[in-house]
Amino acid sequence: MQPHGISMRGMAFLKVVPLCLAVTFFFLIAMPAAVAVGYAENNTAPYAIVCSSAPGGGLTQNFGISVINITSGDVETAHKGQYPAWGVAISPDGKYLYLVNELGSCISVMDARNRTVVGTVDVGMDPQDAVVSPDGSRIYVSSAQPYYSDTISVIYAPMGGVATTIKTSVSPGKMAISPDGTRLYVAQSFYSTYDTSSDIMVVDTTHNTMTGVIRAGKHPASIAVSPDGSRLYVACMGTGVVSSIDAETGRTIATAKTGRSPVDVTLSEDGSRLYAVNDYFGRSFVSVINASDMSTISRIDLPCHGIEDIRYSTIKRIVAAEGGSTIYVTDYALNTVYAINVSSGSIEAIDAGNSPSGLALSHDGLLYVTSKGSGGLAIINTTAGMSVEKAGYAMSPAYVAITVDGKKAYVTNGDVGTVSVLNTSSGEIVSTIDVGGIMNKIAMSPDGKRAYVAETRGGNIVLIDTATDTVAGNWSVGAIPMDVATSPDGSIVYVVHSRKGSKDINYDLSTLEAATGKALSTYELGGASFGLAVSPDGKKLYVCKRDSETVLVVDASTGKVISMIKTSVSPNDVKVSPDGSLVYVACPDNKTISVIDARTNSIIDDIGLQIAPRQIAITPDGTTAYAAGADGVAVIDLKDRKMVRLFSIYDARGIAINPAMREGQA
Repeated sequence: MQPHGISMRGMAFLKVVPLCLAVTFFFLIAMPAAVAVGYAENNTAPYAIVCSSAPGGGLTQNFGISVINITSGDVETAHKGQYPAWGVAISPDGKYLYLVNELGSCISVMDARNRTVVGTVDVGMDPQDAVVSPDGSRIYVSSAQPYYSDTISVIYAPMGGVATTIKTSVSPGKMAISPDGTRLYVAQSFYSTYDTSSDIMVVDTTHNTMTGVIRAGKHPASIAVSPDGSRLYVACMGTGVVSSIDAETGRTIATAKTGRSPVDVTLSEDGSRLYAVNDYFGRSFVSVINASDMSTISRIDLPCHGIEDIRYSTIKRIVAAEGGSTIYVTDYALNTVYAINVSSGSIEAIDAGNSPSGLALSHDGLLYVTSKGSGGLAIINTTAGMSVEKAGYAMSPAYVAITVDGKKAYVTNGDVGTVSVLNTSSGEIVSTIDVGGIMNKIAMSPDGKRAYVAETRGGNIVLIDTATDTVAGNWSVGAIPMDVATSPDGSIVYVVHSRKGSKDINYDLSTLEAATGKALSTYELGGASFGLAVSPDGKKLYVCKRDSETVLVVDASTGKVISMIKTSVSPNDVKVSPDGSLVYVACPDNKTISVIDARTNSIIDDIGLQIAPRQIAITPDGTTAYAAGADGVAVIDLKDRKMVRLFSIYDARGIAINPAMREGQA
């Protein structure tokens, strides 16, 4: 099998230019995509780098980073992206981790010793959970795909193919295996609330067949098996109870009423105590239960969620440490892993990345946490002061900027919280910069020495030193920075962002001193504002206001609005021609690019496209534009003002053109 942690292959640019992949993958959350335009044979040639991901979780044809040869029109995928991991399982010997890539319909196999991905195995759509047999020879992966067929894939460990596929009666979710490995117990998918029953499915692993069902409470969401295999403990999310069930007869022996929705359950090492994590409208707690008689011993309350977090508050996982003194709980909504002392009830909160979603504990005390949002795998050493090591294997390409000399491209990785640095000559990812938060737009300083990244979770502009590829600073600007740009001389950084503390949808334009980050001024824009562009002479700013369907022309020195240009539909992005005479506005709702005369501030034409343009880039000679959209990348002849080509690169969002490209090459 071809390793997916570091892969190598050649690519042809114009004639033959090798492009090698050396990608340190970090998780992806399905986020926006980007397109950069560059070329690898020399720094001034016309090449395109297209970063595609799937907004809203859809699957894409060209997910990752693709390369367009502008001269020949050839397109080839360079860096194949990976989807974020939903869950994680460990081989009995601790050598391998199996990462469940829900959106990618596969599992990634990671070498636990050096934290590199050594292969992937395709499984059914929407994989939910992975369980390893006690002897380590098989991996079982549940896939909840109700519109097709719900399945369990049986895989040869550590990274072999699928041995067989078992069809199930309802959408499968979390699983547990008997100590002797002969039975696999399958709960229902966490998301399958519309077709929930009370059934736990039982699989005979010797023959890989469904042998029956065991009735528990409504929507059994998680299962734990006693050390001797005689008892099942089932978290019944729909009825608010944890059931103790005789594994042989299927008879319910006793129940513990938690009073809330138990979403995950685990046992202490000796099987004497049962821990259930509960969540109901943001009220979360752990029930500590006597496993022998199902009496409740104690309740440990967890931090509550705000109203905006309730939607994701129930996504929690729980595991118990050997010895039973500590339990660990992930909190998807609050981006936290809790280490809980069972005796005292004390809680230590650990930052393990955005949206922690999977949890597994090795025998040597390493806690593995998959973070679906930040795209990372956090390794918490529970025996060494809860120290955290972060490893990764996926990319979530969002937006891109290219240095003025065309040698490097900087790609923001959405929820992954990183910026990948691409060497445009070799095609290698030469560095991954851990920024944290959610990466949005990116702008390059005119001298190419700094990249400015809009980080939306923390409301910051993050500075990257392109000489060292390190974070050089953080500037707080507003709740959500939407776009960033620099003045032509590089002295000023402009940021469009939401207004701090505003209950309504209001946005502002801030100017920052590029040398220090000092706030120079803030101007009110009003409603939702997105795209931002600066005229070549630095005198005017253009801002897209989607809610009022206008483009604002702003005096860069005073912040005064000079003109409000009405567009036909909601404008999304704006770019100025190299000579400053024309302004191009992407209007995705009616698949057009509006052309504005910069002297009269009036629309003089609308260019019809076959795609809904999200972002625009213009070649240095001003003759050609590239527009990125969900349905492809359109090439526009700006002289004749018509679309001349469409590249089938889907879910493309941002776009930039190599600033070192020679004139006349488009």
